[in-house]
Amino acid sequence: MNLDTLRAGLLGEAQGWVKRFVERRGGFTLFALAKHRDGKVNRLQPTDEFADQEFAIAEMCRLLTALAKDSEIVACVICTPIFAGTQNAVLYDLESKDSGRVLVLVPLRNDLLLGWSFGEPEYKSDGARVFMGL
Repeated sequence: MNLDTLRAGLLGEAQGWVKRFVERRGGFTLFALAKHRDGKVNRLQPTDEFADQEFAIAEMCRLLTALAKDSEIVACVICTPIFAGTQNAVLYDLESKDSGRVLVLVPLRNDLLLGWSFGEPEYKSDGARVFMGL
């Protein structure tokens, strides 16, 4: 799938963050990147009060939607770890105001000898969530 420049750049930045977290810490927790109108990118992370990941994602979406409605941001990506035994992955929920939403699933493997590696991404278009109706 071909991504526009805005979403491709934000996805690349998110992948860089995930790679650094995984290599340094052996994993990562839910976070989001928000791209502002001036080009600045901020990282957002839920507090520890959200023990349930689904609730944390919902709250993250609520915050990003408020920023989008106020025209503060033009794009965002929510980075979610998926750890399910040997089938680990990273889900990037990537959305921009003008280009829509894409889910990108990237397999994540940890080999004792080779360390962490990322597989080929799978792309799927999806309906707007953060920028719905804007």
